[in-house]
Parts: sequence; C-alpha cells; structure tokens
Amino acid sequence: MKEIKIVFYGINGTGAGHISRLLNIARALRPICLSLDLKTEFSFLTTSDAPQIAFDFPVYKLPSTKNSSAYILDSKYFVTNLFGIFRPDSVVMDTNPLGSFGEFNNFKDYCRTSVFINRHTDSSIDLNQDRINSLADYDLIIIPDNRENKGKYHVANNYKNCIFSDVIHGFNRSKSMSKDEVRAYFNIKDGKKLLYVSAGGGGDKEAVKQLNSILDVVESREDIKIVVGYGPLYRGRIRYRDNIIPYT
Repeated sequence: MKEIKIVFYGINGTGAGHISRLLNIARALRPICLSLDLKTEFSFLTTSDAPQIAFDFPVYKLPSTKNSSAYILDSKYFVTNLFGIFRPDSVVMDTNPLGSFGEFNNFKDYCRTSVFINRHTDSSIDLNQDRINSLADYDLIIIPDNRENKGKYHVANNYKNCIFSDVIHGFNRSKSMSKDEVRAYFNIKDGKKLLYVSAGGGGDKEAVKQLNSILDVVESREDIKIVVGYGPLYRGRIRYRDNIIPYT
C-alpha cells in the first residue's frame, strides 16, 4: 500500500477556526485516501492554544504568546527541521500563507506540493504585499466559501489555481442525533425548550462578558433549559445552575 504524508499547519487565532478547518479536512480526507488504497500519515503543526481538539492525529505544538526575537528564530529552526525530516507530499496551511513566524520560504522546498486555505480576511490583510507574494508559491488555493462571493476575495481574481469549496465544517448528518434524541440526552421535559448558547472558540476577549450577558437574561426562564457551549479557548468562570448545562 502506498503512503501519503501531509502536514496540516494551523496558526493561533482569536478562535479555533484555523485548526478546526484543517481538522475537518484531515478527517474527511482520511477515508477517501483509504478507499484509494493509500495509507495516511497525517500530522498537525500548530501554535493554537487548542491543540487537544486534534486528538486523533500526532500534534506538534509551539507556544503562541512569546514574541521575542530568540523565540521566533528558534521556532523557524524547529519548523524548518520538522519539514526537513518529514518531507511531506503536501503541506496544508490556513489563514497565514507565510507561517506563524514567516518561515514558509524556509521549508516549502521540503514539500512536494503546498495548499493554502484562504478564508475571508479584511482588506488590509488580504492586500499585504508579503502575503500576495507568498501565494504565488502555492500549488492550490482553497477558498472556503460559495463562488457567488468571489468578489470578496482578492486572491480569486488574481490566481488561476483557486477553487471554492463552500463552507468547511465538521457536521456529519449521518452521525448527528435526532431532535428527540437530543431532548432525551439532555433530559428536556415536555413543555420546555432547549436553548444553546455559545461564544465560539472562546478566545475573544469579550467572550466572558457576552456569555454572562445572555445568561443573565435567560437563566430565570422556567420554560427553558440552557446548554452553554464553552469553546476550547474559553478561560472564564463556568456558570452552574439547575437549568444550565455546561458543555465543552
């Protein structure tokens, strides 16, 4: 059986979207490769503070908060040597085509092919010249959006190797619970509604304030049971009440 080796490189962000998109791609790609009689060797390299969500793959984690020149230099050395050892068939990058430490040019030659996930960013980032120059080195650019929104993306109008994949997510309808199963799982009695509240990945500085503001309004409602989705980056106090179910 032939082997395909891919490194998924997710930088740190306010939320967990960077590593989540890559994780959803890796999990969807794994059975496809196996159906083609390809043994998969997928690894994750990340500066995200939520590396635990990629629990079913080997993960190489670098700190996200240090920014000294010595740390950046050491990190470039580590990343470049990691790719030099792996020499993957492909590297899949997300959001920042330069890498966490601007080291993409240092390791790109160790990768047979390179793929960039170009999510929507504001124009000041999208038109950064270093970013634009680095995109020319990618074999494939995937835009996780509908083609109807092509006008929002500078890269889509300037590079021929772009494809629109539509939204990348991890929802699998075949594995999801029915409405009745969800109500039974959370023990929701007849006459009550189940309300889901979340602040996404939880890394936003306003996440604690936003969640508490909503819970202050709804927690006294006797006709509602509340599931609070605390993301992997959430660092605030978790609220416990008779009608609140903390969910991580």
